Amino acid sequence: MDTLRKLQFILCLCVALVSSCKPSYPPPPGFVEACYGGDVSKTLDGATPRFRMQLPASPDQWSDIARRFQDFGASHELKYFDTSVSDIDGLKMINVHLCSAKGIWLSADKRLWSGRSEPSPNVVPIDLYQYDTEMDWVLIAAELEKSFQDWPGGFQSQRPGSR
Repeated sequence: MDTLRKLQFILCLCVALVSSCKPSYPPPPGFVEACYGGDVSKTLDGATPRFRMQLPASPDQWSDIARRFQDFGASHELKYFDTSVSDIDGLKMINVHLCSAKGIWLSADKRLWSGRSEPSPNVVPIDLYQYDTEMDWVLIAAELEKSFQDWPGGFQSQRPGSR
């Protein structure tokens, strides 16, 4: 009987530990539903961006990107999320998102780690994913390009996930 109780105790302990695990930096409220339909494994697992923009930008310009994202989102009915960090454990990161439950997820995501070399430290990629066809991603991509047409140094864009 002692062995059975020990096993039950270990099992309960394992269940308690697993159920108490949460990410160190959980996404903000509404992010998961708006940005990838609630289940990334069903909607975006292995997905290729429909559109990609490369912006030349130093970390000093990241706040300008975030502001433009926020303005663009407001004018296109996209929810804005900012999960950027300025310096946590040697990480400086811009991570801003524009999302619609109609199936669009735009993100500008650049991470710089202190002490590590980065092949393109002054280029911020912006990716557009489509996980539902209710919203026209081509129109959103074209309008995003217009909103950055005056960006210092210009930008490059491509449509790797076009069908």
